[in-house]
Amino acid sequence: MSVTVAIGVSHFSLRAADIKVSAAFYTNFFGFKRIQAPNFGTEVVWLARKGFQLHLYRGDQACNAPNHVGLIVEEIEPIYLAAKHKGYLDKSSFGHPFRRLSSGGYQVYFRDPGGNLVEVNAHPDQSLSAEAAAEVVSIEDEFAQTEAQKSARLLP
Repeated sequence: MSVTVAIGVSHFSLRAADIKVSAAFYTNFFGFKRIQAPNFGTEVVWLARKGFQLHLYRGDQACNAPNHVGLIVEEIEPIYLAAKHKGYLDKSSFGHPFRRLSSGGYQVYFRDPGGNLVEVNAHPDQSLSAEAAAEVVSIEDEFAQTEAQKSARLLP
């Protein structure tokens, strides 16, 4: 029995040694368009095409860049609690492993048993238990956000 059900892929995130060159590549080769990204405390570019997003993070080949897949789930709490119980939560890639974006929506970061970074995303229209709600950190508490960055949308 699964903890929760993935209902889609929200994005893939890739390391880019030169973020402008990589953004131009995906724009010119595949028709992606640049969209607003929040401030994560590091240089990022979000690109979108037909409901799918590609996130680029600046980093060279030697860095521990946060390449990852983002999955969409209906309920965030069961996956957060299961990852916490198993010791899978990732606190090193983006700081806090459970956050809420300015424009709504939740994110949980954890490592699969093979060490791959997984980001799970859910819409904000759900209630959390007191235990889970106490552990959510707003991205605005971690990183200052401009008004444009506050409008960044991860989920459709």
